[in-house]
Amino acid sequence: MLMDTQREKEIGLGPKYPFEPLQAGECILSSGLLKYSNVGVGIGDTIHLQIKLYQLVANMAIQFNTYYKDPGLPDVLIPPNFKSDIPCVVKGIMTETYGKYEDDAQKNQITMEYNELFPYVLDYLDPTTTSIWLER
Repeated sequence: MLMDTQREKEIGLGPKYPFEPLQAGECILSSGLLKYSNVGVGIGDTIHLQIKLYQLVANMAIQFNTYYKDPGLPDVLIPPNFKSDIPCVVKGIMTETYGKYEDDAQKNQITMEYNELFPYVLDYLDPTTTSIWLER
């Protein structure tokens, strides 16, 4: 789950949500996720997330190729197995829905800030597998 905690607070979404906005590389885990995974993780621990970014990055590549790329350069194409393995420091553990999530959805959430994720992920992309350049 990617969210803009500050913006959601400003518009009154999930008023019982107790967590402050996260910085880059920080996340909040649901207690249900920890229970089902049988992993002993607590606040302050670092976990590694494998995020499949293909569809998002492929759409960004289409936009770049269409509107921003120098016409003399080859198109940027993204391989279907495009993913990223990023570390995340646990800043909190959700124990309820806080009026923000459905009961079932709360059981398996990992939350990060929308505005922080993409600049952070860039440091963890493997330049040898993240894009394929092809001639037109």
